[in-house]
Amino acid sequence: MAEEKARDPTPQEAKPVSILLAKIHDLPGSVFAPPSEKSLEALTSSIVLKGVQEPVVLRQREDGEFQIVSGNRRRKASELAKKTEIPAFVYDMTEKEARDL
Repeated sequence: MAEEKARDPTPQEAKPVSILLAKIHDLPGSVFAPPSEKSLEALTSSIVLKGVQEPVVLRQREDGEFQIVSGNRRRKASELAKKTEIPAFVYDMTEKEARDL
């Protein structure tokens, strides 16, 4: 039986793209610990002043929308900061690979 090699979802040459927050959905089966109100307020203030400094990680669904793999707190803080878009790395991966990541 051939051994399946894992795909590296983080190529060095990848550049973030701007994605509409309205097109980002939760990854089914993922459980994110809710951030503390204080840390979310601090992150929201930072995003208002400087923008999102580290892009979120997304996978693209078959319908063209996206699912959040990493960066749920940044997504929530961006929504609270009244942003409409967020910088993101979008990778080709299955839902299982996304949950494993």
